[in-house]
Amino acid sequence: MAEPNKYSTDITPYINKATGLAIHKAEDVEVARDVIRDIKGQIKAVKEFFDPRIDQAHALHKGLISDRAVFETPLKQAQSAIEGKIGTYTAAEQARLRAEAQHREEEARKEHEKIVARAAKKVEAILEKAGGVKEQIEALEVELERPDITEEESFAAASRLEVARGLLDASEQKAAVVTEQATRAYVPPPPPVAEKVAGVTVKTVKIPVILNEALLISAIAQGTAPIDIVDFNMTKIGKLINAGIKLPGVGHTNSHKTSVR
Repeated sequence: MAEPNKYSTDITPYINKATGLAIHKAEDVEVARDVIRDIKGQIKAVKEFFDPRIDQAHALHKGLISDRAVFETPLKQAQSAIEGKIGTYTAAEQARLRAEAQHREEEARKEHEKIVARAAKKVEAILEKAGGVKEQIEALEVELERPDITEEESFAAASRLEVARGLLDASEQKAAVVTEQATRAYVPPPPPVAEKVAGVTVKTVKIPVILNEALLISAIAQGTAPIDIVDFNMTKIGKLINAGIKLPGVGHTNSHKTSVR
């Protein structure tokens, strides 16, 4: 007995007939056409058998999908709702943790600034008590040897020690230059004292002599001497900047000079 959903007709003879068919003459063509008509008939029978079952299967599939959605859709919605709650909580928790971390970093920064300020204040007190540059250097060296010195105190003391040593070196070099130039500088003899004459007043006028140009320029730079006591050689400055030499504090405007040959 044939199964209701199983095609029972044997199609092997039709396949074998088509496979073994040889066409060598006109009569063979007619035979071939008869075989094609038989095969078409079997194709039609196959479609008539399976198409209704396929349509039923499609309808069943569609119905099963719809039935599945009745149960699956609310479950997926419930899942999405939970995942949304988890996402909301996670985002809020991450924001809270970031805020706490930023707060801790800010508190740590403020505390470190206080520690650095206390260390700097302590070093300033040592410098004020020491007095001169050499005494400051000695006091800072002693401070750096202290076994319980903190990292911030060590940094502050080492920084000021470097500055103090630089000041001492600069002061000694400057003193040596001034001493050398002073020994070579020309000092004019004092003017003769004029005898007092009745009805005549004699006023002594001091005539300046530049003993140390570098020292005078340094005083102008530091603001202890007025700048208008110096006349700038603009011609020489112009030659220098036109030669491509950059001078501190000197800019330029452009003037076009035309030469005709």
